[in-house]
Amino acid sequence: MRPAAMILFAAGADMSQYKVVQDLSGYISDWSGTLIGVNFNSANQNLTNILNMATYNNLVNASMYNYLSTRNTLTKDLEWAILQG
Repeated sequence: MRPAAMILFAAGADMSQYKVVQDLSGYISDWSGTLIGVNFNSANQNLTNILNMATYNNLVNASMYNYLSTRNTLTKDLEWAILQG
């Protein structure tokens, strides 16, 4: 059994879509997996909020593995997050 890691690339969302992302996050967590978010539109506050909530880790009280597409280190960050997951 290998843990699952799913990368969610997103450029837009509204809060009505939060339930779908929350359910997806729950399914991945049930499989001992990790959800990794990549935000391609940080100006969209709803999208930012959804990704922050979906990648929230109760053990550390913070969002984890949630990245902006504009980071110069995005490919390295994704590689690291996948290996951690």
